[in-house]
Amino acid sequence: MASALHWVKNVMWALLAGIIMMGVLVPLTKALTGFLDTGDFAIKYSGASALSFSDVAPTFLSAIVGLFAPFYEEIVFHHAITEPFRNKAKWVYVLISIFANIMFGVVHINNVNGHWSSLIMYIVMGVWLQLVYIWGGRNIWQNIMTHMVYNGSISLLMIFSVIITMFFGK
Repeated sequence: MASALHWVKNVMWALLAGIIMMGVLVPLTKALTGFLDTGDFAIKYSGASALSFSDVAPTFLSAIVGLFAPFYEEIVFHHAITEPFRNKAKWVYVLISIFANIMFGVVHINNVNGHWSSLIMYIVMGVWLQLVYIWGGRNIWQNIMTHMVYNGSISLLMIFSVIITMFFGK
C-alpha cells in the first residue's frame, strides 16, 4: 500500500511539474526572449488546404520520438553528468549542472530552427528538470515522468493540429 501511495505521489508531482513547464516556464521564457516559434506544424502548414501523408508523417514521427527522448535525455543530462559531482564542493556541482543544462538546450537546436538565442527556453527547462531531480530525491524516474508529461502534451497538440488542418484546411 505504501509503495502504491509513493507511486501516486510521484505521478502527481510529475503532472504538476510538467504543467508548470507547459503553462509557466515556456510562455514566460518565450515572452522574455521575444521568441515566436515558427517551427510549429500549425503555423508552417496553416495555408495548406489539403495535406498528404508525406506532409504529416514527420509530425507524427516527432510526436512518437518526443515520448522516448525523456529516457536518454534525463539519464544523460540530469543524472549521468551531474551525479558524479554530487558530493563535491557545492560550486562544482552547480557549475557542472549549468554545463549539463546548457548542453540540454543545445541538443534541442533543431526544435528552434537553429536559432541559438531561442535555446534559452530549453536551458530554463533543463534547470527546472534539474530542480525536479533534486526535489524528487534524485529519482531519475521522476524526471522521466515529468519530461514525458511535457513532451506528451506537445505531441498531443501537434497531432491535434494536424488533424484539424487535415479536416478543416486553413
